[in-house]
Amino acid sequence: MFRFSIRELMLVTLVVAMGVSWLADRRQLCGALDKAGESLNESQEGQAELNRLCKLHRESLERVEKQLPGFGLHIWWAHSTPVVTRTTP
Repeated sequence: MFRFSIRELMLVTLVVAMGVSWLADRRQLCGALDKAGESLNESQEGQAELNRLCKLHRESLERVEKQLPGFGLHIWWAHSTPVVTRTTP
């Protein structure tokens, strides 16, 4: 029938081992890429939520700023710090 030498069997074993390790590496790489993609989606969703909350905060500050003159107060910003002063009636 077939007669294989040790050298041929070792070569076949080496080729099969290289193929299996290559497939395992590709599967691991694809899994890592999928996980990174999911993480990016979660990050983008988190950034969208943060932007939404910042917009709500900014809108509420604008409403407060519009109401202050009715109470005789004025707000201004110095170095990202709000300063409220009383205006003369």
